[in-house]
Amino acid sequence: MAEVVPTYAGPSCHTCCDLRPNRAFPLADGTWEDYNAQTGSLKTTLTIGALFVFSVQKAARGGCENCALLLEAIETIEGKSIDEIEVTDEAISLYGKLDEPLAIEYDIVGGAHMAIELFRVAGHPNSGSMQGQRYNDSSTHGSEMWSGRSLNSEREDCIGPGTLVSESITPSTAARYARVSLEACQRSHEGCRRDDRPELPTRVVYVGSKDRSVRLYHSKPSERDDYVALSYCWGKSQPLTTTRENLQMMINGISWDQVPKTLREAMEFTRKLGVPYIWIDALCIIQNDAQDWEIEAARMRTIYEHALLTLSATSSPDVSIGCFLPRTKPAHRLSAPDVFVRISCTTTHASLFKYAQDGNGIDFSPYAAMSRGWIFQERLLSPRILYAAYDELIWECRACITCECSPVDRYRGLGVNAVTEYKKHEWERQQFGEEYGDDHATAAAGIVRIWLDLLAAYSHREFGFYSDRLVALSGIAQKFQNLDRLGEYHAGIWQFSMVTQLAWARWPGQRIRESARVGGPSWSWAAVNQPVIFAEIYRPSMIRTQFQVWDCRSELKTTDPTGAVSAGILTVEAPTVVGTLVTGPNRMALLESYYDTYKGLVHKDMLEVYVQVDDVTLLMTADVCQWANGSEARGQMQKEEILRPGEEVVIAELFETVEGREHEADGVYRTWRCPWLVLRKLTGKQAYQRIGLIDFSDRSDFKKEEQDRELLRPLEQRRTLVIV
Repeated sequence: MAEVVPTYAGPSCHTCCDLRPNRAFPLADGTWEDYNAQTGSLKTTLTIGALFVFSVQKAARGGCENCALLLEAIETIEGKSIDEIEVTDEAISLYGKLDEPLAIEYDIVGGAHMAIELFRVAGHPNSGSMQGQRYNDSSTHGSEMWSGRSLNSEREDCIGPGTLVSESITPSTAARYARVSLEACQRSHEGCRRDDRPELPTRVVYVGSKDRSVRLYHSKPSERDDYVALSYCWGKSQPLTTTRENLQMMINGISWDQVPKTLREAMEFTRKLGVPYIWIDALCIIQNDAQDWEIEAARMRTIYEHALLTLSATSSPDVSIGCFLPRTKPAHRLSAPDVFVRISCTTTHASLFKYAQDGNGIDFSPYAAMSRGWIFQERLLSPRILYAAYDELIWECRACITCECSPVDRYRGLGVNAVTEYKKHEWERQQFGEEYGDDHATAAAGIVRIWLDLLAAYSHREFGFYSDRLVALSGIAQKFQNLDRLGEYHAGIWQFSMVTQLAWARWPGQRIRESARVGGPSWSWAAVNQPVIFAEIYRPSMIRTQFQVWDCRSELKTTDPTGAVSAGILTVEAPTVVGTLVTGPNRMALLESYYDTYKGLVHKDMLEVYVQVDDVTLLMTADVCQWANGSEARGQMQKEEILRPGEEVVIAELFETVEGREHEADGVYRTWRCPWLVLRKLTGKQAYQRIGLIDFSDRSDFKKEEQDRELLRPLEQRRTLVIV
């Protein structure tokens, strides 16, 4: 006897599905499969990938209130009738989930991609009375989720609760939001609590309890109290700094009229929060005292790690702009009861917390602070951060991420970029211990993978001085060093699994800045000022290597063992092959369609660089981008950065991954990799300089006949090399 499929009458509108979760597809008899009854669980999501505008208009004319609401929402945001709006392909997309705002996405012909959202504010204007209730679910590691639905909730649509974001923001209103979030964090998040107040940094700014009463305070040894730390962009200039000449004057009192707007608003915020001190680098470090700067830079880890809260002036590009910018995404009330529409804040959520390759493809212009290298470390070290983005305030602590626009903590679970993965690892390590049940090598390999993900993201950040790259990562390196698993640290590379960390390559394409060497050992990723990428290796057992590191030493510029280095020596033994350099035009730049699409990454004057070994030509990624003779960029290159055709080079194999598509991690597969260092001998020295990387791979963008590692085996010779 055939199984009876549970059915129900289906939605009254087959166009918008009544904005309820997609239960199933319609059957031939006009009924619909009942997913809820069939599975015994509640379908919670609505996805309509292509909803034609004319279908929505037709349904609205036929009496569908939900379709009429969709049209009203779009018209309200665009400021004109739907017939005047040129929507690409005349289609919109809907993405909804019970208890969350309903996302509507569409593209304007010749214009922007639009993401707007519908949400309910129950009992408006009392926006605090929300339907549903919050609970702590241990399976989400303390994240706060929304509950309150039952299996027979088919009448509930996917226009979930939201919060009205203030149309203007001041230090006082921001402090109120922060205070509520801080109190909830201290009360509910065991992993965020600390037993006592921290030691104060060397210097802090005392904000007092009265307006305009601020001064620099030199703390006493072991003095303890709460303080806020500021994370911000200096911009083109910093008009107020502490120097050796004005130190005593700053201690006596800081003239309020001289304080730039970003610092002034941060001080006001701290005072309204009820915290007596704030740490601001420009004021708390003696800027023209190299020794003081060196000491305080090495203490960045404890400064941000021990702050009660870090205030991030996320969207402020300059110290004169302020922390809290005018809001540009007002909510509009629609005709349906308690329903509002606004431009979604999801771009901010995704840019800060979700993109897998943090830095790649993200438009940082609305989040100026996130593009800066020093701020990357400040963000990772801070246990609690209040992001003052241009469209809303966002709270992040070790346990959750919440924001003004929604009461739902949705983003920790979805966060997959390097920063959120690192913070998740830190939280789990605190909760469950360091081992996770793994052996030493497996646990250490997992830590190295997190480190390399952070480096890839960090390398996209900008600096006034790219020689600061290692210094601005020192605090994070100290935290990894304390795990006592990775061995010695040299110029951004750990002793454990060093061979995989040496397999870095310059990010393909020129990006924004001119590529150049910035000092230090050539084998370190920090030797160049470009974004870099690493091979993704999940387990030590995945690789076979004949690359033996006999010695690694680095010369520190300061007393900080995780800080800047002036030089380094790497002595290795490896399979090698001798070849010569060949240059040619960039193949991608020659393809007009590719160039038009990626002209921000590819320039027609860029050269491809190859290594010729007998009759085999191997494509390499040069550590410093090479340019055609006569080009402006070529004229700006340092002499030692230019690679000349016919130069002899040695290539050395780093490792080879296990052949084939081996299963590496839960549901994740990667392709075969075999990276080789490209080295040239330094004139008059028995030492080599790294100049690039050849990455044999079966990825689609490599032609196998051009990149056949097996052709090199008869030519291999094992050599001992000194790389500087």
